[in-house]
Amino acid sequence: ELSHNAAGRAYTLAQLYQHLGHPVTLLGSHFPQWGRELWEPIRGAVRQQRLPVHSFVVEHEPGFVNQAWELELQQPADLVHLSKPRLPAVVFGLLYKLLWGAAVLVDIDDEELCFVGAREPITLDGLKRLCHGLPEPRELMGPLWTRLAVDLAQRFDGITVANRPLLQRYGGTVIPHARDPEQLKPATAEQKAAARQRFGVSAMAKVILFFGTPKRHKGILELARAVAQLPDGLQPLLVVAGAFAPEDAELEQELMGLLPDSSLQLLGNQPVEQAPQVLALADLVVLLSEGEVA
Repeated sequence: ELSHNAAGRAYTLAQLYQHLGHPVTLLGSHFPQWGRELWEPIRGAVRQQRLPVHSFVVEHEPGFVNQAWELELQQPADLVHLSKPRLPAVVFGLLYKLLWGAAVLVDIDDEELCFVGAREPITLDGLKRLCHGLPEPRELMGPLWTRLAVDLAQRFDGITVANRPLLQRYGGTVIPHARDPEQLKPATAEQKAAARQRFGVSAMAKVILFFGTPKRHKGILELARAVAQLPDGLQPLLVVAGAFAPEDAELEQELMGLLPDSSLQLLGNQPVEQAPQVLALADLVVLLSEGEVA
């Protein structure tokens, strides 16, 4: 799905292959509930790097396989690296094996089962027993199809994961979330001052930065509560650089209810090429996910 933050991981993988000197194409689909265009933060970088992108909009979910088939007929590949074990990605992988005999790797950068309220994957036979046959090809991002996708994803040619907890569950090879170290060097005092002026952040503020797509499991509410509990006069400014997804409107309201306007600044999505300037704002960055602090 190329319209929301899932595209960020796919873009990272594409960059790695580009650095190795291979011709790379970014392929995917757009589900209208998230948008019809490439995810905003990577648009500029994709244009600058001349990374080819080919996609289609899923107007009618039962037609997804036909749309994927038509796209892949025009885009042969030797190696396909799927980003996330979701059914649309799995279909892309299966079709590439059928059409072109491609090797297929699956990248897992999050526990997708948690996002759909499920605990365990399900096999194809198990799905048929549960639903008395194959269900209609609708809600392709929903719980049933995601459970099947997580099972099928482990049956391709290899797995990559984003961190060690996922490695312990799924095996494979770790490819951390990463950016080019040549582009992300520690900011000088002058760069910090320029970044704060650009984003309208006081030079005197003590800034705690949350940089990424705000989600409950990323601990943004826990971070805001910790800021709110600090004594008056010592409260830092929590800066959130990343847009809330449409389905997270309630999360945004909860966050705004925890802190006064003077202690919270929402910057919305920022282009990935501006990551150095965004990071230069911060005095402290907290990486919190499901109760674990990194």
